[in-house]
Amino acid sequence: MATKRWIWYAVLPALLGVGVLGMTRASASGPFCGFHGRHGAASTPAEVEERVNDKVEHLLDAVDATDAQRKQAAALSKGMSPELFQLMHEGRTLRGELKTALLAEKLDQARIGDLRERLSDLSQRFVETSMDGVAKVSAILTPAQRKQVADKLARMHM
Repeated sequence: MATKRWIWYAVLPALLGVGVLGMTRASASGPFCGFHGRHGAASTPAEVEERVNDKVEHLLDAVDATDAQRKQAAALSKGMSPELFQLMHEGRTLRGELKTALLAEKLDQARIGDLRERLSDLSQRFVETSMDGVAKVSAILTPAQRKQVADKLARMHM
């Protein structure tokens, strides 16, 4: 059980550089916005791919991944980046709508509730997409490599 926890606690943020909050805060800056880097928010699927790839490469470096594993991981990053970009774009749009609704002269509670529900649904889609990516990257690693990651993370969280 403990070896599976590393997926939730570290690989997901390490792989994507963001949590659920990071997706909905995609146009902000701060510690939850791993798709920003030093150059602002990722503005294209290619930029998302580059940033995801950087996170995955960091993980692969830690476990001395083979060239074949790196090639598989790069293909996964490329495949999931357009969907992640789309989800981030939807998050930015919804945040803008929520800001407008909250700054309106008269608050429309129904509209705010609708936006909250849409953000919640979007966050769930982001988590599902992210976890699918984590599972696919995990499948590339050997059991010994996954244990290396779990052991390293256990030391980091103590």
